[in-house]
Amino acid sequence: MLSRAQVLLDACVLINLAATGRAPELLRVLAPQCWIAKAAADESLYLRPLAEGDKPESLDLPSLLAIGAIEVKSLESEVETDLYVANATELDDGEAMSVALAASRSAALASDDRKTRRFVEARFPTIPLFSTAEIVHAWAPGKPAAEVKHSLRLIEIRARYRPAPGDPLADWWATAAGR
Repeated sequence: MLSRAQVLLDACVLINLAATGRAPELLRVLAPQCWIAKAAADESLYLRPLAEGDKPESLDLPSLLAIGAIEVKSLESEVETDLYVANATELDDGEAMSVALAASRSAALASDDRKTRRFVEARFPTIPLFSTAEIVHAWAPGKPAAEVKHSLRLIEIRARYRPAPGDPLADWWATAAGR
């Protein structure tokens, strides 16, 4: 397990993990309790089609909620609301609420958004940060190489995500994805 007891995922990380078709398995690697802020859950959560010309597919958040893989969290106090409003001057609503909840509830944050990560590092340095690459890397040991490669390629195609060249796991990702 990578983290503390609770981790908030922003929409981009949830989309990346859902693209694999293995979101519940990957979320279990991350933390015992995975949350998504209500504002992030309300964002359009779609997976790109595998074949060109096909229509995007809705991310099946209700199924993830039904099996307890993730919970939607809302602002519950004046402190959380004030943090959200302050964060929203610099971040999109989903990220602003995710950071507010992580800060107020001593949770970690999973985000691949560079602006959000820089914001957290500068303003909330005690919030542990995780990325899609870290989550998949922690899940991969013991899995067949073909299974890992397939999962990475699905993330690249369906979520259009690949770690930036400066990411510490970029070389691992490229090798495991067969590039």
